[in-house]
Amino acid sequence: SQTSTYRRNPTLVETPRMDTTNSAVRAEAPVGAGTGLPATINRIAAALRHAGAAGDRASLRRLQPNDPSSPAYWRFLDAYVEDAGFLPAGGERRHDVEVCWAAILAAIAQLAELHRPGRALGDALAAADFAELRLVRLLRAREHALLENVRLTARFLAAKGEYVDCTDFARLVLSSGGRNEETVRRDIARAFYASKNNKQAKREDS
Repeated sequence: SQTSTYRRNPTLVETPRMDTTNSAVRAEAPVGAGTGLPATINRIAAALRHAGAAGDRASLRRLQPNDPSSPAYWRFLDAYVEDAGFLPAGGERRHDVEVCWAAILAAIAQLAELHRPGRALGDALAAADFAELRLVRLLRAREHALLENVRLTARFLAAKGEYVDCTDFARLVLSSGGRNEETVRRDIARAFYASKNNKQAKREDS
């Protein structure tokens, strides 16, 4: 079932393969990008910022996780996600991980121009005055409810023009149901409240 395989996703972020450059949609990786999940997210964001990628950005923004009909989705999945070793070989498990990456790609497409490595998701949400109730809903969501909340949160940050490291969205999705789930969600909450309290302290001092 989708539910059972979805929960095994976090193991996939620990075994990246070497990157190659044989895809037409691949953009040059940022200098010092390194390997692993952050480097993969950096490459995807760089490709979507490219002047010729406007159509792909629009297509991925509209992408629904359970709708595999977008050519841009399959191109990016093959050029970046498959190449980096984040997909199982086949079967239901692969299907579920592809669904997760559809949500991740849609979020990056919303935020490609605002992707900033190192800018914590919790910090960005606090700076954008993201409601605490919405944060609770995001951090409690599981499975497909999580994918929908990620989509809405990415759209919120895009509307606010807030810089964020899209890797945090990927970690949130890929860790769901796994051994790193609580750590990832605690990191987001910790950054959110630290930033929120810092803002409040500055207001009181002014």
